[in-house]
Order: sequence, then structure tokens, then C-alpha cells
Amino acid sequence: MQENMVRKLLGQILREMNLVTDDQLRVALEEQQRTGKFLGRTLVDLHFIDEKALRRVLSIQSGTESIDLTKTELQPEIIGLIPAAIAKTYQVLPVGIESDMVVIAVSDVLNQFVQEDSRFIIGRKIKPVLADPVALDTAIEKYYGKETMSIGDLINYFSEAKIEDAKPTMLTGGEVADVTTMEELASQPPVTSLFNLIILQVCKDNASDLHLEPFENDFRVRYRVDGKLYDLVHPPKELAFGLFCR
Repeated sequence: MQENMVRKLLGQILREMNLVTDDQLRVALEEQQRTGKFLGRTLVDLHFIDEKALRRVLSIQSGTESIDLTKTELQPEIIGLIPAAIAKTYQVLPVGIESDMVVIAVSDVLNQFVQEDSRFIIGRKIKPVLADPVALDTAIEKYYGKETMSIGDLINYFSEAKIEDAKPTMLTGGEVADVTTMEELASQPPVTSLFNLIILQVCKDNASDLHLEPFENDFRVRYRVDGKLYDLVHPPKELAFGLFCR
């Protein structure tokens, strides 16, 4: 339902700006249903609008500024704000600083999960700006290199990342957490990010089960593939209870 509303709004904006005809919009919607591609990308592929027009319309639709990465040169200190593993997996690129906010280029301004994780990783407020997906891919490769990052790289990053800003997710002996506390612990960015990546790795390797194993001086996550248990990651103990709450 939400996707249909977004498509309708995008089409309305395009028509109001006289960027497409009714027939072109109808053809694009039919093609979009056939391919599953984003409507805006379909319109570009059909040569009904160009990349610049698409960025303009999406900016209007989302109320977000746009950036042309093909005409933007970035300094190393800006690129260094986001690790390569995060930039490549989440498809985000730091492009500047405004006041107390870090400006990041994204191809989907409606993806709150990506924005929240970026805010946690950077440790500062963020301001998303809209970039063309192809130009964003090219820029990320230009500034971070062609080497791909695995899910394991990200799991290790989140396991070793700073967690000072996160609330401790462990309870002292005998302490009982209420539902609200558990929800708060389970919804913290380092917990949600690490948990989602663990589940992604489990699904990718067709694991039959997942083990969260707390010890006195360690916290171990293992999973079983073809009857054999494998170590996946040893997250900080501070994240243990939050992961259990997920």
C-alpha cells in the first residue's frame, strides 16, 4: 500500500511539472510492474526523463536536497567519517559538514534504518542528501576502492565499534527487566545492526540454528551448518542482553 502511494505521488509530481505525459507514465508503470524496478529508474531507462530530472523530482517528493556526485570532489577527512565496510554495504557516502551535522549522500532518503545506523556510527547528527544510485556507486568505489566487504566484516566492525553512547544491555545478578526496558535495549542501533547482520549471515549460509552463549568473561555467537557448530562472532558483553531481547 505504501509503495503504491509513493509511486502515485511521484507520478503526480512528474505530471504537474509536465516532465512526462499520461501515456509515458502508463507505460512506465506497466514496465515497473514487470521488472520490479523503482518507478523513477524505469522512467530514466525508458528515456522519458533524465537523471537530473529524476533527482529534482525525488528531492521535491521527499523534501530532501540533492547532490550531483559527478561534479563533487571530497576531502579525505570527510571520507574518513564512515568506514569502507559501512559505506559499501549501506550505500552511503559522507559529503560534507554543516554546523553540527554530517551530510551523507544516499540513494533512498526514505530508508530510516540506514540513516539511524549512520548516525550511530558517526556519533553525530546526520543530514541526508539524495544522490543518483549509479553516481553513488561510482563515487563509493572511487573513494573507498573496489574491494568488496563481506557480512563478516560488518559483524566484526559492529562488534568492535565504540559503544559508549549505547546503554549497557546487561543486568546485574537478580535484576529483572520490564518489557519497556527490554524494548529499549533491543532497539539500540548497535544491537539492531549487529543482530540484523547475524541473521543475514545465518540465512546466507543456510544455518539450521543460532546459539547466543553468554559466559562469565565472554559472549559467543555460534551457528550450525550441516550439523557442525561454527563461531560467528564474539560481541562485547555490553550488548548481550540487548541481543537476547531481539
